[in-house]
Amino acid sequence: MHSFTLRSSAVAALLALAAAPTLAATSGYSETWDGQGNLAGWFGSTTDSTVVNTGVNGNPGGHLQIRRGGDFAIGATTDLDAVDGSYAGKVWTVKVDLAEFLGTVSDVKLRYRFQDSTYNGWSFQLAAALGGWTTKSVTFNADWSDADAMLNGWSADAAGSTVSFAQTMANTYHPEVRFEGTRTLLVGVDNFSITAVPEPGTYLLMALGLAGVAFSARRRLGR
Repeated sequence: MHSFTLRSSAVAALLALAAAPTLAATSGYSETWDGQGNLAGWFGSTTDSTVVNTGVNGNPGGHLQIRRGGDFAIGATTDLDAVDGSYAGKVWTVKVDLAEFLGTVSDVKLRYRFQDSTYNGWSFQLAAALGGWTTKSVTFNADWSDADAMLNGWSADAAGSTVSFAQTMANTYHPEVRFEGTRTLLVGVDNFSITAVPEPGTYLLMALGLAGVAFSARRRLGR
């Protein structure tokens, strides 16, 4: 009887862990862009951004290669359901590999807009300069107040309609990696990921579930 109860508790704990929500309808997101021509739903975020995937020179394999074709900033973004929507109620880590191939980068930002194209958003500076492939990341609480967000390096867009950080993260529109730099600029983006950071209670739940399974196994072997 006790063995059955422990096994049931362990199974319930592990099922609860597997069912824990992250992004709306997803369990996070990652993309490596391996394969020539594979843009995986990403595109230029400004009119001066030309985005291709040559299938080589990534970190490793394919990558998004972004070329500047005018005076505006350049970047890459996506409207995939897996990355838009609500981030509320969790802590997240966004990680990406970046490289400078031609010209000089002076600023790289991760940017989230609110709701739709009529709003601006909030940005975090990933780098002030680049060279060869390097990994950059940021971890944030989607429920931060504006003061907490700014204390942790985020800034609201200076012009246009911008709502609070928490409002933005509760209804995001198109994450963007944006580059500023010299008039001639060629940059790379690879291995982009968005991951929910498990809460301490989630780790405890996992540990209890695994401990229950191990105890039940020992009981059976000891018979």
